[in-house]
Amino acid sequence: MVRNELRGVVAGEADNAVKAVALARTLRPDLMVVDDRLPHMVGLDGVRLSRIAGLDAALSVVHELPRAKVLLVSHTEAALAADNHRNGNGRMELCLYPRADAVAGQPERQVIFAALREKATPALRRRVITVSETGVLVGGLSMLGGLGLMLTILLAPAGVTLAAAGGLVLLLSLGARATAAVWPTLVRSGERQAGTLEERDDIEANLQRLPVI
Repeated sequence: MVRNELRGVVAGEADNAVKAVALARTLRPDLMVVDDRLPHMVGLDGVRLSRIAGLDAALSVVHELPRAKVLLVSHTEAALAADNHRNGNGRMELCLYPRADAVAGQPERQVIFAALREKATPALRRRVITVSETGVLVGGLSMLGGLGLMLTILLAPAGVTLAAAGGLVLLLSLGARATAAVWPTLVRSGERQAGTLEERDDIEANLQRLPVI
């Protein structure tokens, strides 16, 4: 998201809130994207701890780095991370909240609340995947059946035809499945070339305009 949508450079990454705060102190980034479900942290001076370690980390950073902006991202859809980790095909979009209320009595600062959600898979792509998977099964079974018939004398010509037809169906189905698998990547590439710059600029503008805490 930082590289593709905001055209930024990733200066560092942390797998828990303690490391995130330490990195922020060292690197002093312009923008810090924080997962609200970071592992819990304790012992932050001057910060009232909540049950969300990401929020604690965000509040701690803006206390120490008043010029930094912190984007606190929530992705509560359970299947989001798991699905994208498995197949890498999911597309995600960033949804900035139009306003944010004060949290834990803190004055207005640079914490911006956002949500990360997966874009819906196009119906056509889902249909292509379903049909291609069926085609792979039918083509494979046809090839096996044709090879079996080729072992006989009387049905050998029919076996050759069946095996050839099954092989053709199998190849076409595999090609369709591969195309459906890489389709999101092709779409993203086309969007970047066709003008997703405007969408990224909208996100950057929202980061500048939103009421923050």
